Amino acid sequence: MNSRVLFTCVGSTDPVRSLRDGAMLHIIRHYRPEKVYIVLSKEMKQLNEVDHRFDIALDKFSKDFNLRLEKEYIDSDIEDVSDFDAFGGLFNDQMKSIRDENPNAEILLNLSSGTPQMKVSMCLLAQEPKFGRVRAVQVKTPEESSNKSLANTHKTYSAYEEIELNEDNEDGAPNRCTEPQLMQVRKALILKQIAALINSYHYEQARLLITDYYGMDADNKVLKIIDHLISRQKLKKDRGIGKLGIDFNFYPVEEEPFCGLIDYYMMLNNLRKIGRMSEFMLRLNPYIIRLQEEFLARIFGFDLTRITYTRASDEDKLSREKLEAANHELLDYLDRFYRGGLKDNTNISMNLLNGMLKYFDNQNGQKYRKYIDFFELCEGANKYLRNKVAHTLSEISEAEINQYAKMSSDRILKEIQKSISFIYKGTLPPNAFTIYDDLNRIIIDSI
Repeated sequence: MNSRVLFTCVGSTDPVRSLRDGAMLHIIRHYRPEKVYIVLSKEMKQLNEVDHRFDIALDKFSKDFNLRLEKEYIDSDIEDVSDFDAFGGLFNDQMKSIRDENPNAEILLNLSSGTPQMKVSMCLLAQEPKFGRVRAVQVKTPEESSNKSLANTHKTYSAYEEIELNEDNEDGAPNRCTEPQLMQVRKALILKQIAALINSYHYEQARLLITDYYGMDADNKVLKIIDHLISRQKLKKDRGIGKLGIDFNFYPVEEEPFCGLIDYYMMLNNLRKIGRMSEFMLRLNPYIIRLQEEFLARIFGFDLTRITYTRASDEDKLSREKLEAANHELLDYLDRFYRGGLKDNTNISMNLLNGMLKYFDNQNGQKYRKYIDFFELCEGANKYLRNKVAHTLSEISEAEINQYAKMSSDRILKEIQKSISFIYKGTLPPNAFTIYDDLNRIIIDSI
C-alpha cells in the first residue's frame, strides 16, 4: 500500500465533539496515514497545552487500532484565524516541507477543520500540481447536521470523556469522509496536461508529471511504454519491450534496414507534427540519401559500397577507380552529368545519387521517373533550406518548404511512404507508420 501523510488544521470540533470524531480523527480512522502534521493556531495550542487533547486522542487511537502514527505540531502563533492572508505563505511552505520529507507519499488534506479561511487555503493547496499526489478529504458532520453542539473551546468541554465515549469507535459507525469534486477537476486537468504532452511527443516531460502526480514506479506498464518511446525517439532499439505482456506489436517490421527506416520516418513525422521544421529539414537530408541508396540496391541491383570508401571521419566518398571497374558506362554518364566531370573523392550526396538513379532509370525506359522526380524535389529544397539553417538564425517555415520542395511537409512524408512501400515491395503492416500514435492512446487510456 502506498504511504500517506495528513496535513490538517484543527478547530472547534477536534479531536472529538458530541461523542463523535472531529474531521482530523475521522480522516485518520479511514485513511490510516503514517504521519499527521497539525497546524495549531495560538488558541488551539493553548488548549492542547492545558488538557493534551490531541495527544490523548491520537495516542489512544494508535493503541486501540494498532496504528503506528507519528504526529508533528506546527505552531503558527496566529491569533486572527479569520485572516486569509495569514495562512497562504505558511501553508505553502509547510506543504513544500512535507513533500520534501515524504517524496513518495500521498498527502491527505483536511478540508473540514478550522476556520473557513483555513479550509479555503487547503482547497487551494489541493489544486497545486507542484505538490504531486494530493488527496483532499471532506468530513460530513454526524447525520449531516451543522456543527451546533458544544464547542471544544467551552469551559465545560471534557476531552477525556469525549475521547473515551467516542461513538465512532463502535462497529458499524458510518464513514463520513468524502472526496469533493474539486479533486476530480484537478485530476482531469492533470490528465489533460499529460495527454497534451504525450500527443506532442514530449515523453520525458510527461513522464515527470506522471511520476510526480501518480507516484508510479519504474515497473509500471505506462512508464515502460514511455521509456520505450523515449529510446525509440533516439533511434535506439528496445526489443525487451515485447515482454511487457500487452497485445501490441512494437516492431511490426523486423527486417533491417527497413525497420530503421520506419523508425526514422516516424521521428520525422513527430517533428513535423510539433512544428520543428528546421530540424525536420536537417534530418530529412541523410534520410533521403538512405532511401536513394536502397533504391539503387533493391530496384537497380547496384551496391554503392562497391564504388565507395569510408574515411576516418566516417564520411563515405566515391572512388573513380572503383566506379570505372564496376560500371564504366555509369562513370561516363556522370562525367557528362557534372560540369567538368565527376571528381574523385566526391561526397555521397542527394545530387550524386540522383545522377546515378537517372542513369539506371534511362536504362529501364524511365519506368521509375516519378520516384526520382520526388528525390530531385527534396534535393532542391535541401540546397536552399539547409543552407538557411546553417547560416542564419531564422527558423524554416512550412511556407518555405512548400516553396522550395513544391509540396508540403506532410506530402513529403506521404511520398516517402510510397517510396518505402515500393522499394520493399509487398504490403506494409497496418500500424507500420503509426506506432507512436497507437502507443500514445494506450498510455492515455491506462492512466
